[in-house]
Amino acid sequence: MAQSPSAKQSQRFRLSITACVLMVAACTLVAFSPNLLSLAQSSKVQVSQPLVTSSLSRLSTSTRSTERLAAVSWLGKHVSAPSTNELQALAQALENDSDPAVRASVATALKQIAINQKAKPEVVGQTRNVEPQLLEILESAYSKENNASVRRCIVEAAAQLTYPQAAYFINRAQKDADPAVVAAAKQATAFRDLAAPAFSPLR
Repeated sequence: MAQSPSAKQSQRFRLSITACVLMVAACTLVAFSPNLLSLAQSSKVQVSQPLVTSSLSRLSTSTRSTERLAAVSWLGKHVSAPSTNELQALAQALENDSDPAVRASVATALKQIAINQKAKPEVVGQTRNVEPQLLEILESAYSKENNASVRRCIVEAAAQLTYPQAAYFINRAQKDADPAVVAAAKQATAFRDLAAPAFSPLR
């Protein structure tokens, strides 16, 4: 059955209105997309600190090793400029967690934090302030650690420090009773030597 002229006109009118609405929506999205991006970035910044706090809380309070491992893994990936309180919480876990796998993961997270700092120019200025704390944490934990695998992870973390005093700690680790730790210390020394800038004497 053929549509009447008035029905066709009404259909065309509705289609025109729909097209106009879609065009306005597209223009609005283009016009405000920078603001939406900015809002998303701002939101990301706002949720990051609560996530850090939550992960540290799980690391210190959870009775399940799997949860503590997940928490410390997240921290290693996402933290670049830890506060003193955050470092103290990691230090407590490195020395006192009952599971050597968790302690080893904390050492690996500290290693990753050192790498993160070097990779992000915006936090390079803080590296010299944080690295002495990192070294102090690693040295203290090493001296109390009975598990050789954890000591090895601690030495591997120290290898990432540009702080000069880290060399003394790594040299000390070369006298460790465990061959794997000694090997890690020697590799750490070689790595730091390669990473150090070449010295050019003045002429």
